Amino acid sequence: MSLSWAHSLYNGILYIYNRAMHDYVTPLEQLLALLSSAVKTGKQLTYEQVFSGGVFVVARDVKQMLSNNQ
Repeated sequence: MSLSWAHSLYNGILYIYNRAMHDYVTPLEQLLALLSSAVKTGKQLTYEQVFSGGVFVVARDVKQMLSNNQ
């Protein structure tokens, strides 16, 4: 898992947490912490940081859809 974080493989991280561990909260918390620290620097976000924000939004929406279907 640490290798996935080191190479910004956010989709893979979400897939592993969601499908294998049935954990929807931890990856979102970690992505949010990553984005929060990036924003606090006041510098322009990198492509990886912007992409992780997009992944965060998609993951949140998927979680909402799954909870609505149950």
